Amino acid sequence: MFKFNEVNFSLPGTFVAVIFTSMLTATSLAQEQTKPVELEKTRDMRFCEVLLIKDGMVDIYNSSGLGDCPEDLWQSLDPEKMAAELGVEEIQKNGPHYWVMDSQTVGFGETETFNDIPARWVAQIEAKFLGGSKGTVPYTQFKTCKTQKMVYDNGKKVWEFVDTDGNVWILQAHEAQFTLSDLDNLGAQMKSLPEGWSWRTRVLEEPIVLDLKQSECNMAIGDEFHQYYTLLPSNG
Repeated sequence: MFKFNEVNFSLPGTFVAVIFTSMLTATSLAQEQTKPVELEKTRDMRFCEVLLIKDGMVDIYNSSGLGDCPEDLWQSLDPEKMAAELGVEEIQKNGPHYWVMDSQTVGFGETETFNDIPARWVAQIEAKFLGGSKGTVPYTQFKTCKTQKMVYDNGKKVWEFVDTDGNVWILQAHEAQFTLSDLDNLGAQMKSLPEGWSWRTRVLEEPIVLDLKQSECNMAIGDEFHQYYTLLPSNG
């Protein structure tokens, strides 16, 4: 059972294509008609994402601000069954994660419900950057198009990669298997970190504000634990 725009549909095979066509239209509208939503006190806020893969693209739906993605519902969400129902090539579950920034404003699109977990369209990436059955290829840069203003407060800790070109990648969210205090020593647990890359923790002496625009897209990477990072501007 899939809940589409607050109306329940059972999905016999003959209607799958019709409903998915409607969903593609809604997704296009979601991208064009995103609305800013302010989320306060997001540091360590739990969320999850559902990735819908079709025709070489991935539409990402995020639960932030709509609930904490209950573990029982998340575990019982069947990606293969739901992909067949929706007529998409594949569905991937991403999370649960916990945000690291202190507040954010996100451009969200349409709300859909997956196994009673509400989530809103938030971004689109190319499917070629996905690796295996979960998330992106570790330590591989990819372009993501979304509207998101992330604020890391003065005096708070942040966790970052520095690559061999001196680029700094700041952690957006941590995986459920780690606590915030675990992150200081996370670099020692990374087995696939590219040669010459370093992991660091620092306390901010001034806020970091990343104001990402969907129209401009931005660069991101994921690590081997499926945690994600945003490229800081050169003066970050």
